[in-house]
Amino acid sequence: MRSTIYLAIAALCLCGAYSCRQFIYPPHGGHHGGDSTISINLTYPNPDTTDYGSTFELIISEPGGRILLDTLAPYNAQIIAKMTTSKPLLDVATVIYSPTFNFYGMNVNKSVQPATWMVIPNNPLPLPFPNAIPGTITYTNAPQVDFNTVHFSSLPTTSTDQPSIADYANGQLDISYSGFSGNNLAYLILPTLGQYSYQPIHAVNDTISLSRMDSTVKVFFSMPSPYSLAASDMWGYLDTTDFTKYLLLYSYYQSLPQGDLQYPPKGGVPAQKYAVDVEATSQNGEFLVYRTFGAIPPTGTLSVPFPATPIYTLNSTANDSFSVSFAQRPTNYTTNWSAGNINVSITASPDSMLIRALPLASSLQSKLLQGKSLTGLALQNFGYETVAGQTYASYYTHQTNPQQLVQNPFASDLLYDIFLQ
Repeated sequence: MRSTIYLAIAALCLCGAYSCRQFIYPPHGGHHGGDSTISINLTYPNPDTTDYGSTFELIISEPGGRILLDTLAPYNAQIIAKMTTSKPLLDVATVIYSPTFNFYGMNVNKSVQPATWMVIPNNPLPLPFPNAIPGTITYTNAPQVDFNTVHFSSLPTTSTDQPSIADYANGQLDISYSGFSGNNLAYLILPTLGQYSYQPIHAVNDTISLSRMDSTVKVFFSMPSPYSLAASDMWGYLDTTDFTKYLLLYSYYQSLPQGDLQYPPKGGVPAQKYAVDVEATSQNGEFLVYRTFGAIPPTGTLSVPFPATPIYTLNSTANDSFSVSFAQRPTNYTTNWSAGNINVSITASPDSMLIRALPLASSLQSKLLQGKSLTGLALQNFGYETVAGQTYASYYTHQTNPQQLVQNPFASDLLYDIFLQ
């Protein structure tokens, strides 16, 4: 479960990259006293219309069950609709089916305001990477090291590959990658030696000597004792006006004597912003990720704010009466339930501590799930997210706005998940 969120949240869509079709629906729901009309105009971005089909189901309902909109719609197209309701907050559910994996997924976002959305939450538009061509970087005078630990990056970012060794006996390392001709760069880090090479290149095939390498900045993590480091990653954004120009500066699955995180000094690689992921696990089945994004990279010892003791208590895990209480309020929390090949994910505000998963999922009367049984829904995992400076409402404002996703990633984000099955 490697985290690549900053590869995703830096999504930027070119005009015309997706279908410009509009799917317009008339107002839904009968008129009631005090009702007002709300409008939606949103898109479900999905570049994979093979494994996950070409359409999805969108269901918008009032808390309590009245369905305002239930329609099958294509991915990557505007969905425009009007509906009448007296409720200030609504529940928004999407249902997908994967014919490749024979898998159904229902995601429910409770107590939200879809009229302000531009995209379905946490589904950013893909980056417009330039076309890449195969190339080879030949490194000479390579030091003796386990090259399974070596990491290489170039532009575009999709060029990141594991190195392949052609003739290491003579101190030579050949990197096969996908880049582009012209002015580019080649970045190589040897984390077990604490060294890196960052060189400009002017052709897709080039030769670089490693006889003189530079030293990385070393960072150690301080975290509560229940957790063990699972992985750490770092990205450097070279141009914050073009988020396709970033490098994976570090990616390793455990702690090294040289440090838990390594990267070139600020003058070594001209990065304008840095994204860092710290992943940890516990023997109790917990998985945590701490993410930061900013202009100043960590140095020395980074205190990772994982909770020393649980901030929540699960009072009930029944599918008709899940109940949780929090000693510290997160930004949101999520429960994931499964019944056979059906997964139901429900995200809610910490103000709403009771989730009736089975009644909720059943009341939506999904077209895609017609004839499928949900009675065996069982809780698989529980998680929460704490985003510095964000409320439940502002979190959705951010996560449903493509420009915010691109230009303003969260400065600090902690995700917690525990597997219960």
